[in-house]
Amino acid sequence: MTLKFCANLSFMFQEAPILLDRYNLAKRAGFKAVECANPYNFPLEEIVKIKEDAALKQILINTPIDVVNKQLGYAALGPDYNNKFVQGIDIAIDYARALKCSIVHIMSGIVQCPTVSNRNYLIENLKYVKPLFENANLTCVIEAINPYSFPNYYLNSYDTALEIVKEINSPRIRLLLDIFHLQRTKGDLTVSIEKLLPYTSHIQIAQVPGRHEPNTAGEIDYKYILCLLERLSYKGYVGLEYNPAGDTVSGLDWITQFGYTLDH
Repeated sequence: MTLKFCANLSFMFQEAPILLDRYNLAKRAGFKAVECANPYNFPLEEIVKIKEDAALKQILINTPIDVVNKQLGYAALGPDYNNKFVQGIDIAIDYARALKCSIVHIMSGIVQCPTVSNRNYLIENLKYVKPLFENANLTCVIEAINPYSFPNYYLNSYDTALEIVKEINSPRIRLLLDIFHLQRTKGDLTVSIEKLLPYTSHIQIAQVPGRHEPNTAGEIDYKYILCLLERLSYKGYVGLEYNPAGDTVSGLDWITQFGYTLDH
């Protein structure tokens, strides 16, 4: 079986409290690739050296967020946040290029009372980044995040996310398909995945509802889902964005149980 997996260092290897230390833990566990949400707390040169020394591929990073004020991005927030959005995009591009990371997840932000204007802001901002990402040879992805995990996150529907990607119609603006969020917002996974996959550049997985390993008790039959991705010829990485139920390395036994390896 040929699916490629990358460790999400924002979720996994919490045995190490510092993100930088998790690169080596991922390498020791056998991973060849990683992703993380927020590398910006560390100087660029430092995180690049750690990643290169561990001989890992960086697959994905998110755009910066405001942790203190619990603001998950700015892309759908409008003119008052334009400067923060543009600054965040510039920083994300710098980090992505230095890390040799080809995918950046653009965060839409928390909106208490969304209107059609927020949709328009998001589309306008994605159109703004398109030539920047083309010049940097990067792909932007957007992700629908379920309202139970993150209340009031603007982009909480994969139907809406797909409409926006189709409207912009650019190979640089694609979907991040998180099966955990898809199940919690829509379900009907087989039909939904078949519909969304042609517009998808990255996938993430976790069990529902506990957000643990794919083989833990929950709503999703991940052995079937992963076989479906293979049948549909998905060629990208599958990000393991889950909270390990126990020790991270011990929990990786699901990979061999399902017939996969970390050799890719």
